[in-house]
Amino acid sequence: MSTPSYRKKKRPKSRGNRIAIWILCLFILALGALGWWIWAGMHAASPRLESVLLSINDQSQRLLNTEQVTIHPQDRIKILKISTNVPLNMGIRLFCKGLDAQALVYEEMRLMDLLPEKVIFQNPALKIHVKHYNQDAGYVIFQVKPFVGDWLEKASRTIDQERRIKVLEEALRKVPDSEEIRQRLLKEYLKAGKLDRASKMLEKMAKRRPSKELLHQLLGLYKKMGSDKGVVSVLKRLIQLNPKDLEPRYALAEFMEKKGKLSKAIAQYRAILKIAPPENRFDLYVQLGYLNAKIGKIKQAIYYYEKAAALHKKDENLYYNLSYLYEKLGKKDVADSYLEKALRLKSSDLEGRIKLAERWIERGKFKKAKVLLNQVLKKRPNNLKALLLMMKVAEKKGTRAELKGIYRKILKLKPNNATVLYNLGALEYEDGQLKSAANHLKRYITAHPKDKAAHSLLFDIYKGMGKADRAAKEAKTLLSLGVADFELYDYLFEYLKDKRDYGQLEALMKKGVKRYPKNAQLRKYLLFAYLSQDKEEEAMAEMEQILKLEPKNVELWFHLAKLREKHERYGEAMAAYKRVVELAPDNDEAAEAYLKLRLRGFEEKARE
Repeated sequence: MSTPSYRKKKRPKSRGNRIAIWILCLFILALGALGWWIWAGMHAASPRLESVLLSINDQSQRLLNTEQVTIHPQDRIKILKISTNVPLNMGIRLFCKGLDAQALVYEEMRLMDLLPEKVIFQNPALKIHVKHYNQDAGYVIFQVKPFVGDWLEKASRTIDQERRIKVLEEALRKVPDSEEIRQRLLKEYLKAGKLDRASKMLEKMAKRRPSKELLHQLLGLYKKMGSDKGVVSVLKRLIQLNPKDLEPRYALAEFMEKKGKLSKAIAQYRAILKIAPPENRFDLYVQLGYLNAKIGKIKQAIYYYEKAAALHKKDENLYYNLSYLYEKLGKKDVADSYLEKALRLKSSDLEGRIKLAERWIERGKFKKAKVLLNQVLKKRPNNLKALLLMMKVAEKKGTRAELKGIYRKILKLKPNNATVLYNLGALEYEDGQLKSAANHLKRYITAHPKDKAAHSLLFDIYKGMGKADRAAKEAKTLLSLGVADFELYDYLFEYLKDKRDYGQLEALMKKGVKRYPKNAQLRKYLLFAYLSQDKEEEAMAEMEQILKLEPKNVELWFHLAKLREKHERYGEAMAAYKRVVELAPDNDEAAEAYLKLRLRGFEEKARE
């Protein structure tokens, strides 16, 4: 069996050539199409930007034509890809005024390395133009916004205070919601003393978005500025913000009170009272009572104090206040009852006891007053005011011994108390203790030298002690003070007569007669002084004056007749004797003298 043989068939040469020709044609067509596409792209009438692919801090972000992205100065940026309708981006370039945008195509960079700081902090919107040769294909926008920290860092680097403030003001305009910048600017305003700017800044923020924290900050600022209007405005806004918040209401009430606007303060406290919890009411009642009393609204003050007293029955201060207020209204009984309640709660209040005792003495309640005063004197035996009040009680209800004991205690504390000196002197006099009485009254008279009653007592005391010289001195003093007591003249007459001091007796009685010209007794004392000094002419004249007052005084007429006869005034003597005979016909001596003088007259007439 024969083995088959295989023979390679030969392809016709014409078929292979045809394929090569086809491939070549296709390649030529492709090159032509590519060339046409490139030529058409390079000479396109409307180049168009599709997108820009960025790397921002290693994070990719694609921007479509006209889109905007926010860039911070420290962000690391690189342009990864620009997509346009231009083939192979032939003739495509980047342009941005003030920024070398093309550099971002080649390397990653920060904007702060490409832009001046001054420009960065202006928050520029950088329009990155994509150009095909000189024709715009589109653009994207880099909105540059520094971080809050960038602004703060810039402010920290600014040494000049005014410039630093301007930086922060600009920062706040650029980042109006930044609390950090606001607080830093506020701090700078306060440090520079620009309180008005600080308040305006906070007011704007409070108006846009009021908050408790912001208003409290504004409140503190107004307090520092001393702006009463501002403080009141903020407190009212805090109340509006939360009507049930007691803190601003209390603050407003206290502020009004501090500024002396008590009626407005009262209105605020009353508003608080309506919403305050029960545990706050006592203090509010007390405060309202105090403020109403201060502006003279006594009845309203009593109303609130009594409300407070109903809640705390053992608060003695409330009873003291109520006592005072009822006394102002003239309701002394109610006032005393409240004061009594207060004293029961406060045993240490000695002054209150003295005050109540004084009231009871005025109203005649001496026993009740004595109980209180004994309580005071038990703790303070030398309390002068209590002793003086006890003196009044003893003068009305006490014994003489008790009263004298109180007087002596008072004098130990106040040796020159005039009233006590006089009263004790008078008591000692009445009890027969003349020496002690005289000592007290002398001390009294030292301070009151014109007290007639005291001198009169001393006059009687010295008479009783047998001290004539001192008694006479007191009598003269009383006469010089104008005392109309003729007993004084009687005493002085006897005193001076015994001393045979007729000259002083004459002078004294002359004054008395001048003062009381119709007092016959004083004229008789003066007559005695004249006769004792042999002043017969003056004596006769004085007798004539006495006889005008006592025309039937036989003895005096007889004595006058004798003196006239002695001084050879016979006619006048005869007339006087005749008057004696008329008044006393049985007076033989006068009748004989009368006849004798009458015969003498006949004889003289006959000789003529």
